[in-house]
Amino acid sequence: MIEALLRGQGIPRARRVEYTDLNDMIEGLRSAVEDDTSQRGYWANLWSLVGNIKARFREVRYPTNAQKQDAWKRLEGLIRQARDRSERERRDRDKKQKAWEEKVARSDQARGRLSSKVAASTPVNELERMIATVVLAPLILLENILRDVLGLEQLDEVHEDLKKCSAALRQAWQFFNETKGVLLPAAKHSAYEELSKAQNRLNAAWDRWKDAKNRAHEERRRAWQARQADRRRRIEANIDKLEAKLDKAEGALSRSRAHLSTLESDYESAWSDSFKERCQDWINEEETRMRDIEASIDKMRGWLDEERDKLR
Repeated sequence: MIEALLRGQGIPRARRVEYTDLNDMIEGLRSAVEDDTSQRGYWANLWSLVGNIKARFREVRYPTNAQKQDAWKRLEGLIRQARDRSERERRDRDKKQKAWEEKVARSDQARGRLSSKVAASTPVNELERMIATVVLAPLILLENILRDVLGLEQLDEVHEDLKKCSAALRQAWQFFNETKGVLLPAAKHSAYEELSKAQNRLNAAWDRWKDAKNRAHEERRRAWQARQADRRRRIEANIDKLEAKLDKAEGALSRSRAHLSTLESDYESAWSDSFKERCQDWINEEETRMRDIEASIDKMRGWLDEERDKLR
């Protein structure tokens, strides 16, 4: 009955309206006004019913004027009641709308702050460029960088930047966990997606940095090994030269000793004093030469010991 009345179909217009019908419509209106389970279109239908009842008053005859006045007063009371209820519902809607808008504002504010924190945790293009430079550089270029102790210093700078990014992202995750109750579902989902993407980018940057550092250390190790091999070759070449010179000097010393022995024999068998004096001069010269050769041999043996020690 109430739904029919609210749709304006309480009494067909084809038949005459009696005061009892109008009283039934007013009672139906009362039930509708007191029913707090209003559906979509409730108020539009209710005010349409009020208008319909008012219009029917012009057509209805009551047994007495007092009965008609009483019915009209009941209608006016229901209208006031409906208006009061409509106003309360409007205020409730406004209150809920305001609360919703405040919730949206808090969510947007938290979402904005979170985006700022995520941005602070994302490796900047310059950082990524630095990593790519070390990773993709030709080996010869990388060796030149390492030779000047620049490659590892650059990686250390990248490491510091990555640590700052990681700290910033940890703060962003912490802020997200603290504001999950404020964020609206859509904002919470997008924030989580943004954080996850930032985490993936940061993890990838860390992986590239670790790979770059491993490669830099490996290239430094290879460069060191190459320098060590080159140094060993130079030392071995020096040893070979010194041994050749030493052999030559020892040969010269052996010949000098033989020559000295011959001179001493000539001195003993000299047949004149003048020849003996000449032999003595030759002996003195040969002994001086031998001392020089022996001194040179001693130096070369010392140099050989030093070079051989370098290989140990």
